[in-house]
Amino acid sequence: MTVRPRDNTEKIRVLLVETSAKGQMSSMKRYGELLERALAEGVPGSLEVRRINLAPPEVVMRLLPTRLRGPAHHAWIILIGPLLLSRERADLVHLLDGSHGYLGRCLARMPSVATVHDLIPLLRAKGLLGDSRPGRLGRLLAGYSLKGLARMDWIVADSESTRFDLQRFTNLEPSTVCVVHPALAPDISGQGGISWGSSLPTEADDQRKYILHLGHSGFYKNRLGVLEIFAHVRKECKVGLVLAGPAPGPEMLRRVRELGLERDVEFVIDPKDEVLQHIYRRASLFLFPSLYEGFGWPPLEAMSLGCPVVCSSAGSLPEVVGNAALCCPLDEETLARSCISVLENEDLARRLTRRGRERIRHFTVKRMGDELLAVYRQVLARNGHPGYTSFADHSSSANGRLRRESLATEGKPEHVSAREIPIGSPPHSIRPQRSHRDSEHYYQEF
Repeated sequence: MTVRPRDNTEKIRVLLVETSAKGQMSSMKRYGELLERALAEGVPGSLEVRRINLAPPEVVMRLLPTRLRGPAHHAWIILIGPLLLSRERADLVHLLDGSHGYLGRCLARMPSVATVHDLIPLLRAKGLLGDSRPGRLGRLLAGYSLKGLARMDWIVADSESTRFDLQRFTNLEPSTVCVVHPALAPDISGQGGISWGSSLPTEADDQRKYILHLGHSGFYKNRLGVLEIFAHVRKECKVGLVLAGPAPGPEMLRRVRELGLERDVEFVIDPKDEVLQHIYRRASLFLFPSLYEGFGWPPLEAMSLGCPVVCSSAGSLPEVVGNAALCCPLDEETLARSCISVLENEDLARRLTRRGRERIRHFTVKRMGDELLAVYRQVLARNGHPGYTSFADHSSSANGRLRRESLATEGKPEHVSAREIPIGSPPHSIRPQRSHRDSEHYYQEF
């Protein structure tokens, strides 16, 4: 990849690099769409934004056994990704998923930014998250990615929690890491101009009250824990449980039977946005007892649609929900008691709903765009780019505000105080004299 010659009157070309599997709607794809929208609304006419997906073709992945798809995905990007990128011409490159940070090796000569959403692979490799550690290949990829991230100009973390983890478990230069919270997608909150159906095919309509959970089958989403918490709640409240996400596996179905909850639990398989919005609105509360989150969109989605939230205090969740949710330690009985409080106390439910609608105002597309523009401005300035001033004036106000005000301190959760997390340097901090591009020192072995 090369930097093209340009003058100050031309648009600044930003290349957004995706790595998510093609043909699937994932959180990474959603993040890319939000980022592109945020930049388009930031300073119209100053940027030319293009997205490229380096993932292997969907038809190729379908030919492979499921167990080989993950390794094949990374192998393709490692081998083919640099070739695809070499054909692109841009002024700045933004890698949208830091778990593919190994691409930083081929971006070392370019103004570059990467978003780190979480450090789940690293935390698992260190034995700090989950019962099992990743295999040798997973550990190698995690290390390779961290080495690549050390070659990039700037790291954007989704949350103060993720930045804290980066500072604690890696040797990335702290002054080159900042926080830009992802925006809440306007479409899921009903603000995107979508015409929602009035009659949607879900059995949840037949239930008078239900608790909702949304999440995939990754261990840290704690779907089995949701069942255990609900079993406690069901002893005292006549309420159902709706689990939205992928089809349940044998272990989950077996546990439903063991707990005697066959008539109380419904699975809504991979709901589309209009169905999801409908079940959010009808739910009595949203339960989100994750073991770890780098950010956590679902609680904000629930708040935007008037659904009170009960969640764990793991990872970034206290920072994201503030005082707009009942945020509890990872204890099934405590989380169950919080659910019962919301179900039995209408005043509490209304208060959480009101606070939730106030909370989501912090997670706007405009705010996300302004803060990312401030990051881009800083990266281009550091690299002596002749045209960064074309939007510098417009983003200066965001640059001065960027992460000086932590959302973690704007409101504390009902049941637990937000964890005190060190606030890192804003984007206008002075760069260390020694460039992190020149050394592998910023990778910490694990």
